[in-house]
Amino acid sequence: IVFGDWSSDVCSSDLLSKLDLHIFGASHSHMDKIVSTIQRLKPDIFAVDYLQLAIADATTRIDEVSQVSRKLRALALTLVNICFVTVQLSRSVEGRASQRPLLSDARDSGQIEQDVTHFFGLYRHDYYYPESPDNILEISILKAREGNTGTAQIGRASCRERV
Repeated sequence: IVFGDWSSDVCSSDLLSKLDLHIFGASHSHMDKIVSTIQRLKPDIFAVDYLQLAIADATTRIDEVSQVSRKLRALALTLVNICFVTVQLSRSVEGRASQRPLLSDARDSGQIEQDVTHFFGLYRHDYYYPESPDNILEISILKAREGNTGTAQIGRASCRERV
């Protein structure tokens, strides 16, 4: 998912090579620490892996995830241009006929859906059906504030090992 201003200009490899990118492993990191680090570094782009592992001061899990989501959005809007965040999906994906992720699959909070500017879902058919000859990664834009949604298919390398 993306908080902040995402445009096709950012996709330029020339531009990306010049940006200051910082990636934060949120594993048991308090949001105050993440915020202070980002305020100190002032990166052009930052990424948090993953939202549900960040800690905030809240009484319930849903409130905690909502608070983290709101703080990341505020950071993206005030300090940097873009914040990429990975999120855990609910298990409901596994029980559907199509395992392609939906926007509502973000786990623990509807606040995530509300806060993000872009939400991307990844799907690999061969993950669910190992006997399948398909070796394609589908990248779906499930939400694009002020933009278009859709799906692109990207061929993957022939290695079929699961990591």
